[in-house]
Amino acid sequence: MIRLRAIVFFFLALPCLSCFAQSSNKGDRLKELVKQKGQANVSIVWPGKAAARELSENMSFRSVKDSELYLVVTPGNIERFLSLGYDYKIYDPDLSGSLRNSSTVKEAMQWDSYPTLPQYDSIMRSFGRDYPAICRLDTIGMSIKGRLIYALRISDHTGDERSVPRLFLTSTIHGDETGGFILMLRLAEYLLKNGRSDPRISNIIQNLEVWINPLANPDGTYRFGDEITTPVRDNANGVDLNRDFPDAETPKTSFQKETVDMIKFLRKHDFILSVNFHSWAEVVNYPWDKWERYHADNDWFYQISRNYADTVHFFSRPGYMDDLNNGITNGFEWYCINGGRQDFVTWELQGRELTVELDDDYV
Repeated sequence: MIRLRAIVFFFLALPCLSCFAQSSNKGDRLKELVKQKGQANVSIVWPGKAAARELSENMSFRSVKDSELYLVVTPGNIERFLSLGYDYKIYDPDLSGSLRNSSTVKEAMQWDSYPTLPQYDSIMRSFGRDYPAICRLDTIGMSIKGRLIYALRISDHTGDERSVPRLFLTSTIHGDETGGFILMLRLAEYLLKNGRSDPRISNIIQNLEVWINPLANPDGTYRFGDEITTPVRDNANGVDLNRDFPDAETPKTSFQKETVDMIKFLRKHDFILSVNFHSWAEVVNYPWDKWERYHADNDWFYQISRNYADTVHFFSRPGYMDDLNNGITNGFEWYCINGGRQDFVTWELQGRELTVELDDDYV
């Protein structure tokens, strides 16, 4: 009888043992993926605002779609994530077809492949050299690994620089969100080539000072050298730079080098409007990201975001840039974050910043 009970117990326990094995195997797979690639993308069922806010203190979120929360697991937070016991799905996209590196500068400037780091350097220097009357190459600072973080000043205004409004366009603060990197390079070339021949572009550069920073996190993008192979979201210290800015309610005493340099640059130039380009969704995100209350100029933020999205709809294929409220969202209503650049610029610097998510594919 005892033997029979033991056999029955064994078979009853098999499903639990199987679940444990599956959970253990998935955890091992996740650890191995993080070890190999420096990060892993996972999703969980949306846990609610309160739980998501608590989770955001240790994890970086990519997006919220269809009641799923997409987040990034890294070497620095994987043990914490696994300890929380969430049921999760692993996303391991094959980037081999997307991350084609250019063989020459000429090929890179066809904008169908990614420049190597030396090619990027050459392209940025060529803009300043070939269009000296309307373009100046500057640097925001240097990354932890000593890579220059470039910015182009494009303007035909010859008087007092502060007498014209300044606009700042920046991309790839998350090193693996590379779509905006190429878009900003292509935009810079377009403005420079047409600055004297196209009346619309001429009007822009005569009456604005346009600053373009195509690559804000070179260490995350060029993680292992001069080619883009396995880019990661964070910087070389494993920190999400778009969670590293001074926060109005969560004081910090130390910041990453890239953040310190970017803050000095932003303070110096006093931009009236800035746009930070990301990927992993197709939507314009406007302040606030951390507060449920609306910005005092919420109607203005709503309207400029609506204008951007509607212009995209007019020129693009059907179905593009239609996430959330047909292509726009208030940040907090999407998901809450602390230490974001958008809120820092808008709150502390009294500027106005938008975040544009360019594509569901983050490369």
